[in-house]
Amino acid sequence: MSHWKSKILNLVEEIDDLSDNLRAKLRRIGDFDEDLTIVPYLGYGTADKFLLSGRVLEDKGAIASNGEDSRWENLQNMYRRFTTDEISGARVRARFQNVEREVVTDGEGYFNLELDTADSANSDALFQKIELELIDPTNENGQMARVIGQVLVPSASAKFGIISDLDDTVVVTNVTNRLKMFLTVALLNEHTRLPFKGVAAFYRALQNGASGAENNPIFYVSSSS
Repeated sequence: MSHWKSKILNLVEEIDDLSDNLRAKLRRIGDFDEDLTIVPYLGYGTADKFLLSGRVLEDKGAIASNGEDSRWENLQNMYRRFTTDEISGARVRARFQNVEREVVTDGEGYFNLELDTADSANSDALFQKIELELIDPTNENGQMARVIGQVLVPSASAKFGIISDLDDTVVVTNVTNRLKMFLTVALLNEHTRLPFKGVAAFYRALQNGASGAENNPIFYVSSSS
């Protein structure tokens, strides 16, 4: 990358940091414009340890997508997701059965937590549920935001794990053409971006394994989806 491009990127990052810090200070003085929400990401772990991350944001009102959404509705939803106001210094409590842990969000509203479950996980369930509760700050009505996070725990029958890209591997994303990629991501959604023919059956076979009952875990990575 050329020297001037690097300087511009650094300047943009500095401006974004200053803007975030200013908004955070103003929020602590006044009230939040919208209710607050916890956005958990899919976690992973073992029978005795869970790893889960997420973010605390002001709720911009993004709604669940469906196959009937127009391109304009998809674009509006994408805008709501990208124009998030993160909440730094928020306290989040995680609870799994009798195990609890509190974490504090960083300057971008992200949190990472680790739970030692002491073999209390249900070994028959592929996904374990963790209760997440926003202790501070609370919503304007004094209620705490609550959501359920999920952690993938491979079963004892699993023989291997699959790590796979999504873009132009499972679904068409046009990652080699930035304009096409933007239009694909902005104007379509998870219901209208269909996978390549045969991909679902192939990944299902990998998950089932040679015996047909291995339940091998699949982890997806993506920079744009």
